[in-house]
Amino acid sequence: MSAIVGYLLGEKFTDPEIAELAITSDGFVMGRVGDDIGMNDIVGTVSDLERNWGSLLDAADLNDVERAAADTFYSRVKDWRLS
Repeated sequence: MSAIVGYLLGEKFTDPEIAELAITSDGFVMGRVGDDIGMNDIVGTVSDLERNWGSLLDAADLNDVERAAADTFYSRVKDWRLS
């Protein structure tokens, strides 16, 4: 999850880091790491990602304003799609 959060924030929290994420038409999240060519890693399903994002925010114990900001941020970046 730290690699995904790092990707979303444009930060490197892991090595290797996620360089690209996309969601397939059948609901899988695919990832490309560092210098890899192509989306070679299945990260999980969209439902897994969204459940884990919610659990992460719950664990962070954010106040209402912080939670709304995190939800707004996520809604803006979650629409990765494979062509």
